[in-house]
Amino acid sequence: MSEALPLVERHERIVAYLAGHGSATVEELSAAFAVSAVTIRSDLRSLQRQLRVRRARGHAIAIEPPSGGAPRGADDGLRALGEAGAQLVTPGDVVHLDASPGAVAVAESLAHGRTPWGDDAAVTVCTNALAVVAALRGAAGVRVVAVGGTLHESSGAFVEPLLGHAFGYLTADLAFFGCEGLDPDGGVTTGHHAVADVTRRSLANARRRVLLAPADVLGHRAAVPVCDLRGVDLILAVAPGPAGAALLTEIARTGPAVRTVR
Repeated sequence: MSEALPLVERHERIVAYLAGHGSATVEELSAAFAVSAVTIRSDLRSLQRQLRVRRARGHAIAIEPPSGGAPRGADDGLRALGEAGAQLVTPGDVVHLDASPGAVAVAESLAHGRTPWGDDAAVTVCTNALAVVAALRGAAGVRVVAVGGTLHESSGAFVEPLLGHAFGYLTADLAFFGCEGLDPDGGVTTGHHAVADVTRRSLANARRRVLLAPADVLGHRAAVPVCDLRGVDLILAVAPGPAGAALLTEIARTGPAVRTVR
């Protein structure tokens, strides 16, 4: 493809490419469209603001549902996390969902009939994440409360100054959240102070706190502490390899309950 491809047309083709492939790295998109990685990152930021893609750890994921109605754009591990999380939600619950890939997968699972409810037993989802709002748009039996603030570009989530105060008043039956690092000594960590602050406020007002852990966060320690393991009630983790399994066993001995999914 030519670098002269008009911006709007390139955006449409990127969305179509992700629809066909589910997800793609920045490098794959750069090669596919013959533009620089810097240009692709700019394109993905714009498409994320339009609620058409989701960005996570150097790749992009489609969030528009296909015509058949099944979720797409999450790998098997994230999909399993989403389904396991959705099964914890009961009619009438108030749920906090952050902008992590696992939380977005929970939203996708709620939206696509994994746990259907009638309008009289609606679940209320409170979120600061554009991708969660997009996933739940039009979902039957789910009320969405979107909490605003300053848009954090890399996560697609709203953060301070307004958001922390809002979450200080919003109680929840369940808070689902993700992280960038999880280990027995360092606890739960992330790479962004603003994201960590919002997460702490959400957890402080939740009756049950569920950490959604893809395999790649196990044994890592990011720069900013979110909470220690006593601040988590349940860890839902994608089944890891032997080293990750040993870490989860160590965490489960003294910390929260741990459940693995495949």
